[in-house]
Amino acid sequence: MGDLKKLAKLSLRELKSLTELPESIGGCHSLVEMNLLKCISLKHLPASIGNLHLLEDLCLGKCKTLGTLPEELANCKKLVLLNVSDCAALQSIPDRFVELTNLRELDCSNCVVLKTVPLGIVDLPKLVVCDFTGCPYLEDDVVSRSDRLQRSRKRRSTSETYI
Repeated sequence: MGDLKKLAKLSLRELKSLTELPESIGGCHSLVEMNLLKCISLKHLPASIGNLHLLEDLCLGKCKTLGTLPEELANCKKLVLLNVSDCAALQSIPDRFVELTNLRELDCSNCVVLKTVPLGIVDLPKLVVCDFTGCPYLEDDVVSRSDRLQRSRKRRSTSETYI
């Protein structure tokens, strides 16, 4: 895959037999968007995904067997959207994800075994959407801070409408 240096968008959506991405994915330096929605057999992502410095949009929703995210993903400083909703095996969000300062949307809804999220994740400066609904094992402090973030951003956007 590393030979696809100019590839900007990659969609492997609903490729049910995909269990892993090749390490060479890290050579796709122009990749901006990756859609792996409903790759239900995907177990993990390679560490080389951290070499995708232009990556802005990563959709891993409904990757039901995805158990971990590589901490190297924090090297993707342009990441704006991360969707891991309905990843039934996902247990934690790496601590280094607080380095994703351009992140605007984090959807972890219905990650039913998610237990660990770095507390500072809800304080990211550009974060507008942070959804942890349906994560019963997550610490109450993270969920309540996420809810407060949602309400304050909603109030702010409503008041900006009338200015």
